[in-house]
Amino acid sequence: MTGKRARGLGNKTRQQPRRTRHALLAWWSEVVWCALSVACIATLVSVVSVYNHKPLPEWPLGLTLNTVIAFISTICRTAFVVPVMEGLSQSKWNWFKRYGPRPLEDFQIFDEASRGPWGSLKLLLTMKGRLIAVLSAAVLVTGIATSTVTQSVVTYPTRQVLAEGASTPLTKRNDKYAWATANMQFIGITMYPVYQAVLKGLATPPAEEVPYYQASCSTGMCTWPAFSSLAICVDAKSTCMYLTTPDDPGNRSSVGGLGSHYTRLLLKDNLVGAANQKGELTLRNRTEIFSTEVLRSTIGIPLENNPEKDQMNDDARFFAVKRLTQNLASQITNALLDLNHTGLAWRNETYVHVRWPWLTLLVVQVGLSVLTFVLVVVQTAGLDIEIVNGSSLPALLAVKADEKASLLNELRDEPDTTSKSAEPVYLEATGITRAFQRSGRGWTLEDERDLTD
Repeated sequence: MTGKRARGLGNKTRQQPRRTRHALLAWWSEVVWCALSVACIATLVSVVSVYNHKPLPEWPLGLTLNTVIAFISTICRTAFVVPVMEGLSQSKWNWFKRYGPRPLEDFQIFDEASRGPWGSLKLLLTMKGRLIAVLSAAVLVTGIATSTVTQSVVTYPTRQVLAEGASTPLTKRNDKYAWATANMQFIGITMYPVYQAVLKGLATPPAEEVPYYQASCSTGMCTWPAFSSLAICVDAKSTCMYLTTPDDPGNRSSVGGLGSHYTRLLLKDNLVGAANQKGELTLRNRTEIFSTEVLRSTIGIPLENNPEKDQMNDDARFFAVKRLTQNLASQITNALLDLNHTGLAWRNETYVHVRWPWLTLLVVQVGLSVLTFVLVVVQTAGLDIEIVNGSSLPALLAVKADEKASLLNELRDEPDTTSKSAEPVYLEATGITRAFQRSGRGWTLEDERDLTD
């Protein structure tokens, strides 16, 4: 007995490496797909890491970073979906081996699940939420959004960077000024530009405005360190509101043929209504003659319809004086600027910003795919069942001849389901009206009725 047991253990020990080798050979393509999906994740992370916070790459043929991301994510999606589909194809055999007997409809549901998201959702009801069904459905359903979500990993904001090769921005300043006295050389150097500036300012027409010195900036975006400089400032205000002229004459009125006189009036800004005034007549160097003849029944002046009076020249004069002083200040200030002050030139740059959380979906999908595949491999090894994956040929030969004949008879003649003694039928199928018929070295699909006749 001891010798037989030892030989039995030896046989099992020799069979174990064979089974492992056979499993690796049977699952080698799925292992490659899993490895490819992991490699795609690593490649995608490497690519976006290289260009993160870098300028937008310029590649030939108009290729963009999003194109590369879409290409890699598409390969990755294909790679992690294949092991799940092949695992579901193998799981339909494991299902009947572990939980049989089961209706043939389950076989069809597993087959649909291995083809897409909708079938995987139907499988959840059949397997009643078992882990493999849940993981497979999660991978296949979320795979629809893989490409869209993955391309959202990168965004392209703009930032300001130093403009390389641009001319150096320059402005001018002055930090001191000394009045020239007896030093004639100093007068020539310092005062002569000021004299010229005064003459230019006075000669500039008021309609023209002399600008202050404009800094040079080739990009339109330049900055300079803070600095101080001397400048001539000017301010002009009208003082008419503070002036009073009490001795100026008011309105003038005259009596025809009798001379004229002035009446002093203080007018407001706005006058509404009218008033008649009369007073004593003052005569100088005269001889009073009392005339009994009435020259005119009334004397005075008619009221005007529009008593407002405007004098536009006031604004023009004030504008001319103000512009003259401003031009003088600008010319003198520009003449005083003698020191160059350099700055920095900037430009807008579009760069790549990686949003790492958006890669979470792809990483989780690959992880769930590998986990589902491992669970199927372990389950298959534990059930000691052949590995057929998605092959269709085993399904053609899996039903025994007598079972197939019984199944066909059941399809032609409905069984008596009302009888209590009737055995439950677990082999169920619908729509079988044709069968494969050998023809030489090949096979043809013939009508089932032709075969029975």
